Amino acid sequence: MTCLRFWVEECHVDGFRFDLGSVLGRTPAFSADAPLFAAIKADPLLGRYKLIAEPWDIGPDGYQAGRFPSPFAEWNDRFRDDMRRFWLHRDIRLGQFARRFAASVNMLTAHDGFTLRDLVSFNHKRNQANGEDNRDGAGENHSFNHGHEGLDASAQVNADRGQSQRSLLTTLLLSQGTPMLLAGDEHGHSQQGNNNAYCQDNATTWLDWAQADEALTAFTAGLIRLRQSIPALNVDRWWVEDSPEQVEWLDEHGAPLCAEQWQQGETRLQIRLSQRTLFVINATTSPCEITLPEGRWRLTAPFQPLMSAPADLLLSLGPRAACVLEQD
Repeated sequence: MTCLRFWVEECHVDGFRFDLGSVLGRTPAFSADAPLFAAIKADPLLGRYKLIAEPWDIGPDGYQAGRFPSPFAEWNDRFRDDMRRFWLHRDIRLGQFARRFAASVNMLTAHDGFTLRDLVSFNHKRNQANGEDNRDGAGENHSFNHGHEGLDASAQVNADRGQSQRSLLTTLLLSQGTPMLLAGDEHGHSQQGNNNAYCQDNATTWLDWAQADEALTAFTAGLIRLRQSIPALNVDRWWVEDSPEQVEWLDEHGAPLCAEQWQQGETRLQIRLSQRTLFVINATTSPCEITLPEGRWRLTAPFQPLMSAPADLLLSLGPRAACVLEQD
């Protein structure tokens, strides 16, 4: 407690993210009423600051996502895994996607694991430089190299990877909850396939600003501005079912999703937020035409340079693509 207060009072940090955070609640079994949790919550200073837990540790019964007490927020590794699987492998049900879309501290990447660029460029980790014969780091990353292993790929492969990066970023920044963006993902940082680079204080982990993908940076900034303009993404309460002023779930024909569709692996859908914003998704590997809901729709600023405007109520969408429209 003294250490935490020092960093707040003397160093003026905004808050803390606790690695292997389940340790904080061990007594020795994990308890949401553990003494340290109670002391932080009761502290007049610390109880007002940002507290984010990595909700697992390496001890028995270490996975405790969803069990941390207020005011703790939690990393959501299920959002990470399911959104990767949705866009890159298409092997989760639509209901599972929706459950993650309305989630918590949402993340695609973190300091552990692949960067976003490596996520779409490598099927296999490349950790030989860490000195553990490539045994360290996670082996299952739900990544997809788009047909070529490594960064040195054809123009078409790189274009496909760029599309997947943008679709993943759009999902991250338009999901309910708190988005967490890994530094460097917004400009295409790569760790050359190293997914456990904690021990690399060198060019592997340093952000190369000179080689930054400025178009991707501008796209990410546009998504952040867009998020700030959508009321449904700026409320501190969960969406209410069948509440069209917050969210509507539509199929590729513009009709409300039925019960059977939620259980299917269909990966074309539309999410209408705050009535005036439409998030359109084609996570399949084929181009398609989406029938938009009634109204006059225009592409939002981040997507205008990337694709053609809809013709009447038909929107042409490429493979693994997403876009956002607003109603005039």
